[in-house]
Amino acid sequence: MVWRMRLENTSHAGGVRRNRKSDETVSMPAGRYVLRYVSDDSHSFMKWYGAAPDHLFWGAQVRR
Repeated sequence: MVWRMRLENTSHAGGVRRNRKSDETVSMPAGRYVLRYVSDDSHSFMKWYGAAPDHLFWGAQVRR
């Protein structure tokens, strides 16, 4: 595991206090990798526990 979202590396994303966001860059050497993203049933596309975040973006972004 290279990175995991933890409370210490997040900030409030708007909406209910449980909505968290992280904007970090992880640089890795060239190679083959597998990205696994998991969301729970209350923080997923169009299904929010309470008020949604200010900007609807979730998941991971991979750039070359």
